[in-house]
Order: sequence, then structure tokens, then C-alpha cells
Amino acid sequence: MSNTIKGLDLVEKFFFQIVQPIIYNKYPKLRYGAALLGSGSEVLGFDDEISRDHDWGLRLFLFLDPAEMHSVRHSLDVILRKQLPPVFMGHSTNWGDPDPEDNNTMMPQEIDTESVGIEINHRITITTVKDYLKKLFSFNGDQVQELRNLSINVWIRLSEQQLLEFTAGRVYFDNLGELTDARKLLEYYPETIWKIVILGEWNAITEEHVFMARCGSRGDSIGSTIISTFLVSRIMRLAFHLERKYVPYSKWFGIAFKELPISEILSPPLEKILDTSSWKEREELLIEALSLVMRKHAEIGLIEPYDYGPVRFHSREFFIMDWSRLIDQLKENLPGNLKRMFQPIGTINQFIAYKNILAYNQFHRSAEKFFEELLSE
Repeated sequence: MSNTIKGLDLVEKFFFQIVQPIIYNKYPKLRYGAALLGSGSEVLGFDDEISRDHDWGLRLFLFLDPAEMHSVRHSLDVILRKQLPPVFMGHSTNWGDPDPEDNNTMMPQEIDTESVGIEINHRITITTVKDYLKKLFSFNGDQVQELRNLSINVWIRLSEQQLLEFTAGRVYFDNLGELTDARKLLEYYPETIWKIVILGEWNAITEEHVFMARCGSRGDSIGSTIISTFLVSRIMRLAFHLERKYVPYSKWFGIAFKELPISEILSPPLEKILDTSSWKEREELLIEALSLVMRKHAEIGLIEPYDYGPVRFHSREFFIMDWSRLIDQLKENLPGNLKRMFQPIGTINQFIAYKNILAYNQFHRSAEKFFEELLSE
């Protein structure tokens, strides 16, 4: 069983059979949350045998009440070090030190169970929701307390991958409630940000769509292929957001897309776009795929339905969808001055090519200031 079990399931058994009883024996009235979240393929449920070569195993987060953090954290860590068994379901509870030559990744490391006084170097992180979110998103104390009222320029500078890492995974126990509440509030974008994201994807699609055919008509097969691949990616991103789901980073992008209900009808034309070498066939398939997502907009009430096309691009023999009315309706749905102020670039996730920079805390403040200025134009 230990050879095939998923990480989320393994840690769930570890928590309820081992960790929770240890905590209860020492602190029977302790209020806390226990979860596996953050980075790692197992958090999204995509782990396999290959995933186990780094950072996979018996790791867990405990989220304490800030009022009890100072008095409990150290003693709880000591108790876990002394009382955790060395092995659970065939997996070591002890971890080796971070490997500085491999991005500080860690591996479970078996220890000599016969040694006297041995302590477990566990990976049970003891923190608070406030501290976790501050480290992840550079939130200050007020923002943690007021997640319901995060400003637009804060929301649109947040990394989707990090939002996904916090809201995915599994909460095993939460009698404190703070973790559950925070995850619910960050589960997906609020309505206004959602519409900004949808507009951002359409902005990217409309800028590039006709260039695929233009390159193809001039015999530029490489250029046409690159643009069509870009468009497939943007249509897939649009599909995530039409289903109100955060977009994961590239390794899990295609796998997570397949789990979306809309992928059942979108996957066939998108796969054919990537397979064909004919730009004319790509043009037809792109129109088919875009027709599907435009109809989805109407089905979920984002726009009123109309004749989406296709239409000729100026007087040329290239065809695109009639997206002008769709974009006008999306803009009209924005509240107040955003109708005229907002530049339709979407969130920072939609125009930063190097995604790793979104995880750097020092980048967050600059990004927030950028959006603050953009939205005040």
C-alpha cells in the first residue's frame, strides 16, 4: 500500500493516527488547524513515483492560534521530535538537511532506531495563518484580518500558483477555523477581479489571433506554429477562469486542464491545432475553439449572446471571431471608473513571462504600486 498511496492520503493517516494523539495527550484543549498545502505535486493530487525523489513524504502544517503560538510552539516541536515514531507506513518521519546544491530540497532519511535518545528531524511546520500568508503573499497584519476587503491592486498582483498552493491540498482538522476561513476567502477571485482576468485573456488573444494566418500565408511555418501554440495556451487559460479555477504553472497546466468540465469539448480542436501543419486548418480550428468559449461566456451570464462570427479581418482573406461586442460587454460589467481606467492586461500572471519572479516577496510591493498607478490613470 505504501508504494502506491497518494501523498495527501498518506499524510492524512499520519496525522490522525500519530500526530493528533500526540498533540491531544499534551494539549487536549489546543485549537489549531492541520493541513498539507503549499508547493509539491501531492498538494494538487498529481504525485506519482517520480514525485518521490524530493520533498515528498510525511510533512504537515500546524496552524496555531496567534495568542497561543509563543507558549506552545517550542514545547510542541520538542514533543514531536521525541515522540514521533521513526517510520510510519514504510516512510521515514525523519528528514535530512536541505540540499543547498539542489534548491534546498529535502529527502526523508532513515535513522538508527536502536540509538538511545534519538530525536526525529520532522517536517511538521508549526506556524499561524497570519505568518504563513505574510510569508507567501507579503500581506501585512491588516490584510490578513481583512481578506474580504483586499483592494483590486493587491488581488491582481497575487501569484495564481501561490493562491492555488494555499487553497488546494487538504485540511485534516481545524477547530480554530482561521485556516478554513482564509482558504475560503482566497478560493477564487472576487467578481470584479474575475472579469478583469477574463478581459486580460481576451486582450492577449485578440492581439495575436490574425498573426497566425498572416505568418502562415507568407510561408512562415515556424512563426505560424509559435503563434498558434500561444493562442492554444491562452484559450486554455481562459477555460480555467471560465470555470473559476486558478491556473497552475506549466508542469501541471495540461493535466489540470483535462480535469475542467469544459475541456471535454475544447480538447479536440485544441489538440488538432497543435497537430496540423496547415495554417488554414489552424484558422478553422481556432474559430471552432473560440466559438465554444464565447458561447460559454453567454451560458454563465458574462455576456448576452450574439452572432459571434467568424468575420473577415478588414479586406483580407483571414477570418477571426467578432469579439468586439464581447469585450465591450465585459468592460461594461466592470464597476464604476474601471470602465474607462482599466487597461485590459489582466493580472500580473497574464503578462509576466518569468513566473518564478511572482514568488519573490520583494517583487510584490513594486507590483502593487504598479497596479495602483495603472488603475488611477
